Amino acid sequence: MRKKFPLIIVWLIVTGLILYYLINFYQLVAKTYYVDESKLYKVDTFHLLNRAYEQSDNYGSGRRSSKPELIFESTNRYSFAIDKNIFQAIVDKEKLEDTLMYHDLKFTVYTDREYFDKFKKTNSPIFIRVYQIQIGNTKYIDISKMNKLSKGDTLRGVIIPPAFIFFFGFLIFKKPEWWTNRRIVIWCICFFVSIIGLLILT
Repeated sequence: MRKKFPLIIVWLIVTGLILYYLINFYQLVAKTYYVDESKLYKVDTFHLLNRAYEQSDNYGSGRRSSKPELIFESTNRYSFAIDKNIFQAIVDKEKLEDTLMYHDLKFTVYTDREYFDKFKKTNSPIFIRVYQIQIGNTKYIDISKMNKLSKGDTLRGVIIPPAFIFFFGFLIFKKPEWWTNRRIVIWCICFFVSIIGLLILT
């Protein structure tokens, strides 16, 4: 059983990678990552409560993110976040953060159907994920850049798992006695070079 344990772990990793690949392949083909700016919903115009701030992790509202996000709140206690690739697609991050520091500042937010429906159905303040923010006549999110970033993430999810499966499959099917120190070093070098190369290309 102890001898089979590493093999079971490898097979679990491979299975997880296959599932991850299939999910991303579907998203790439169906373009579920794509956001059409003309189909975003204008939620409302709000007044800023306190200065917006950046954070790397957020545990509020049942959410958690490992990427930077911009958090702010309205005077009527709605909370907002510009996160993930939307955050990366902010046209002028410094200018937006400098603008979102004045109490009672008027801002208009746009979101997807999910959050728009939640906003319409409840009378109590909720969390709203911001896809576009407008202050005065200026919009600060480059939706085309956000779509490009999202496509890159999805593409990596399609390209990289097969590389992992190939290398781990090679690891599984070669007998232990075949592996010499030299071959292990070569395998490690090829593995890391391939993964890094794929990350750079996508």
